[in-house]
Amino acid sequence: MYAPRAVHLADLCGNGRLDLIVVNGNDRLLIFLGLGDGRFGPEVNGGQGLAVGNHPADVAVADLTGHGARDLAVVDTGSNDLRLLFGEGHGTDWPCGPFRSCIRERSRPQCW
Repeated sequence: MYAPRAVHLADLCGNGRLDLIVVNGNDRLLIFLGLGDGRFGPEVNGGQGLAVGNHPADVAVADLTGHGARDLAVVDTGSNDLRLLFGEGHGTDWPCGPFRSCIRERSRPQCW
């Protein structure tokens, strides 16, 4: 881990275990799934983390779409935008469902 900027705990998988979300100083978001005994497993993307902009500052966790899976909203102060990561909630893929990215620049969202 390189100079963490923010740390949050949330149940991303819906399994009742707290997972660790770290906004890292190398412009990455790191997610460590909770093991249920106070420990965390390895970072879910093989230690690479998720690229989340030029200078991510913080992250919020909520079900933004009402579909029952947790989503992530990352504030990026380097590019003045908000990156949304939509959880799919499958329970099998990374991290308990792949996340689809969306960058909101001004009023036009761009998703992939």
